[in-house]
Amino acid sequence: MSMGIMRMDTQAPLTVLLVDDDEATRLLLADAVSGMAEIIEADCGETALRQARSYRPDLILLDISMPDLSGIEVCEILKADPEFEHPVVIFITANESEVIETQALGAGGVDYLTKPINVKNCRLKVKNHLQQSAQVKQVKLEHQALTSMISSLPVQVTYWTRDWVNKYSNDPEGAWFGHSAMEMAGRSIDDLLPPRLARLLRRFATQKAGSAPQISYLHNGSERHLQVNFVNTTPVTGIQGYLLTLIDITSLKRTERELRLQNENYNVTLNVIGDGVISINTDGRVTYMNPIAERLTGISSVAAYGLPIEEVFVLHNGLTGDRIDSPELLALENLCVNYLSSNSQLAGHDGNVYPIEGSAATVTDTDGRITGAVIVFRDLSDTVAISDKMDYLAYHDQLTGLPNRVQLQQRLEDAIAFAQASGLKTALILIDLDNFKYINDSLGYTQGNSLIKQVADRLKKLNESRATLSRIGGDEFAMVIPYIDDISQVERMAVNIHKQMETPFKLTEGECGLSVSMGISIAAEDTTDEEDLMRLADVAMYRAKYEGRGRHCFFSNQLEEALLSRHAIEQLIRTTVKNQSFEVHYQAKFSLWEYRIVGVEALVRMRDSSGRLIPPCEFIPVAEELNLIEQLGEQVLKTACSDADKWLPDHPEVPVAVNVSASQLKRTDFVDRVMAILGQSSLPPEMLELEVTESALMQNIETAQQIIEALHNQGIVIALDDFGTGYSSLTYLQRFNIDVLKIDQSFIQRMGDNNDSLAIVKNVISLGKSLNLRVCPEGIETQDQLKELIRLGCEMGQGYLFCRPIPIDEFIRFMDDVKNYSESAGNLYFI
Repeated sequence: MSMGIMRMDTQAPLTVLLVDDDEATRLLLADAVSGMAEIIEADCGETALRQARSYRPDLILLDISMPDLSGIEVCEILKADPEFEHPVVIFITANESEVIETQALGAGGVDYLTKPINVKNCRLKVKNHLQQSAQVKQVKLEHQALTSMISSLPVQVTYWTRDWVNKYSNDPEGAWFGHSAMEMAGRSIDDLLPPRLARLLRRFATQKAGSAPQISYLHNGSERHLQVNFVNTTPVTGIQGYLLTLIDITSLKRTERELRLQNENYNVTLNVIGDGVISINTDGRVTYMNPIAERLTGISSVAAYGLPIEEVFVLHNGLTGDRIDSPELLALENLCVNYLSSNSQLAGHDGNVYPIEGSAATVTDTDGRITGAVIVFRDLSDTVAISDKMDYLAYHDQLTGLPNRVQLQQRLEDAIAFAQASGLKTALILIDLDNFKYINDSLGYTQGNSLIKQVADRLKKLNESRATLSRIGGDEFAMVIPYIDDISQVERMAVNIHKQMETPFKLTEGECGLSVSMGISIAAEDTTDEEDLMRLADVAMYRAKYEGRGRHCFFSNQLEEALLSRHAIEQLIRTTVKNQSFEVHYQAKFSLWEYRIVGVEALVRMRDSSGRLIPPCEFIPVAEELNLIEQLGEQVLKTACSDADKWLPDHPEVPVAVNVSASQLKRTDFVDRVMAILGQSSLPPEMLELEVTESALMQNIETAQQIIEALHNQGIVIALDDFGTGYSSLTYLQRFNIDVLKIDQSFIQRMGDNNDSLAIVKNVISLGKSLNLRVCPEGIETQDQLKELIRLGCEMGQGYLFCRPIPIDEFIRFMDDVKNYSESAGNLYFI
């Protein structure tokens, strides 16, 4: 049973708990209490305890005699609970003895009722006690609201006795001085506040009540400012003490100080600012000048005060010399910002002239009325000087002081235009220092720069008055020679440049020899476009380097054709690698003793747009220069392993050999890449042969040795390609785990008429046998070569005599034909 009533005087709900093991009694009590409070019931002591703790009733009507716990025991338990807000308890008893009454009151009851219940009497008692509870609750609520309000004030409120012992604080968390209100209660001010603050508060307490002094002290290492208000409570309460309020005005003080400093800074700024400042009144007379304005105008602020602005601030146009109207007067006249015209110059009273920039504007007071004008202007002398310097640097090399590429371009345009108009020629000589990078890396940049400057100095000695010598790159110079009627003039200049370089250059580390390579192009003979002229000279220069360095070369049409061909191959290689459209052709390796294929070499091929096969010697070196050889090699390896899957079922004894580049051998993950490609096919590792050159192994011996060893451990066969053309060291043969030696075709083709080549072939075959290595000569093209190799004991070889490199489909048919023919003819020998 539950009913809810809100008391109007407290505006808070009241609750009554009825506890009796007799249901009839509870019904009677509920009827008596009805309409005055929310009713909660319990039929035993344990239930009463649970209900009391859950609902916190304002009044409990509690039966003394119950089977589990008596009413007195329930009351004592509730009173002993520190978290329980004790309600008013009225005991109910059927015994009217004084002993029971004494026990009930002693247990904490405020009254008792006797059975049978007198409803009217019961209702009166409940009403009276509920009114008292409501009043108590209202007082508590108001006290809590007041306490919360005071605690939330941004002011500390404390009350102290005459002896400065704390009785109250509105700082429950101790935010002000690190002591909560509970910790402050009953303690002396000397124990709670900083010593200086406590001492000052005691002193100010003797002053007139209500005074608001300001106090400052150190708080956590920084200054804190407080405003203090005292109220002597004796006249009001009759109790001697102090009501003290503290307001933190630190932020206010900081703001005041910042404003004061700001005003001071404004004055200091105007005095030390790098710009000149002059103000005038509405009559156009000077009222203020800062020190910079005094220096630039050549007149002191005292002498200028009150003078017309046009007498103090004298402006002229730097280009025409004409007088310029005062910008401040124009600002007053037009009521807008007025900017100084370009090329403005200030004529100082001391005779100095300064290029300046600036602007003038009107000045208004707080009411918006114009009180005058001010001009702010700046001396541009340094800016102009820097601009001139920047212009110089924009057109000159910083290290040598020579014209740079930008100025060279302009001079070249002018010279070509003159050549076209006059019928004379203009020559461009590009000069490149040979091997300068190695000199720079070995001796250091300081020595390198010194060498560059000495080269520039020597070239300047040769430079004609009409010619232009410039530095256009780290180790590149260019010379433009106009007005040429005989090309021999250019030849003589090139020869003289070589002679200038013959004498060693002196550096702190010693002497240094240096040669140059030069490329020469002629306008209007080769071209009439400056960019083409540079490009053609560059082509000629690289031809000079290619021919051995330390020489010069004139551009020709043949060089242009070679350049275009090289460019076409570069583009074709990039496209072919990107599209993975390289072809792999296959050349068989034959047993020299019988007509049987014992191996296959995969050879990469590339076609141009017309379908023509381009020789490998033309595109392989270019792929290496373009750093595309790794991608190319990996594509060939994937294709070869995939194609080998096609012939292995019918020719399980025929392995495939693939060439490996030097850059592939430098990769630490090369072994993993090879094994991953093998994993994508069904080719066993022992059926794959990787051919490496001696030069590739020598580039990084330690890394190459580790890679070769790892490949060999996987079962992959390793062949040393072009043996005899490189180091051919027995030490390296022992160091690397090699299985096959391949004799370069140049020795095979010359061994018929060159005893040295024959001796090399013979020794390599003998070396292979002694080291238990297989030997495979390349380039066998004639029967005489074959017979000689068989005579020398060579067991296998490859060349056009047996088979040219052919596409996979054609090669598989060739393998089948060889196998079928060999089986039908029995043991067939080449000789």
